[in-house]
Amino acid sequence: MKKSATTLVGAAVLGFILSGAAWNSSAQGIKSGKAEVRSAGEGARYSTTANVWVPLKKGDKLPEGATIASSSSPVDLSLEGSIVRVQPNTTVRLDKVSGGTASGVKIVDTQLNLVDGRVTANIRKLAAGARYEVKTPNGVAGIRGTKIDIRTYLIDGKRLSIYSVVEGTMDVAETTPSGVKTAVVNAGESFVVGDFPVGQEINIPGVGKVTVGGPFKTPPAIVPTPKDVPPTDLPTKIDVGGRITVEPHTSPVNKGKSPAASPEG
Repeated sequence: MKKSATTLVGAAVLGFILSGAAWNSSAQGIKSGKAEVRSAGEGARYSTTANVWVPLKKGDKLPEGATIASSSSPVDLSLEGSIVRVQPNTTVRLDKVSGGTASGVKIVDTQLNLVDGRVTANIRKLAAGARYEVKTPNGVAGIRGTKIDIRTYLIDGKRLSIYSVVEGTMDVAETTPSGVKTAVVNAGESFVVGDFPVGQEINIPGVGKVTVGGPFKTPPAIVPTPKDVPPTDLPTKIDVGGRITVEPHTSPVNKGKSPAASPEG
């Protein structure tokens, strides 16, 4: 069932979020890239091979397919000039980190898979033809120049995912028993989906209560603090060949405890 749901959501995103010129498959020189680790707390690790884990450290460059597991502190990643913060006790996979040029414009194709826990991100404004997605077990979010907070929890054996927007907008597609549901989530709003009926109030241990459904005003229990969202101080230089150079950046590590659920397995 999960595989079928993922397929349905993928199809929905292709037809809804990425319609028209949203992804230009004819972009020249599209190739796999790498995510650079800007900061990594103690105990963070990554894997590119099943069940083989390696300690994660600042400066590591992770390829497509790598799985990252944070510990008690967050991990900051730079992906094509945007910053993604893998919050404590989170597992996320880099499904795609690709880029290229089209008519001299930098095009990115980034797909993250949030397996469990929480990620916040500061996504630079994307050019037409670019794609930035975050998948959860319950759906897919299409992001375009947005500050976002996405979480997924396992509660009593059921999945619950929360898509929140701090600035900008985010398109979300989720699967339901009756088919695929899509929504546009605006700044200050959240969309709560999962294996629970719409309207049901769920108490997330260590976080608070949220109601399944939306989009609606982000509940106080899950409003991100300023330190939760990665900084924007990533000045870039673009040369005549379309290559982007990201200036040095040091991201502060939030040593506070996150409410994100622990990674499974």
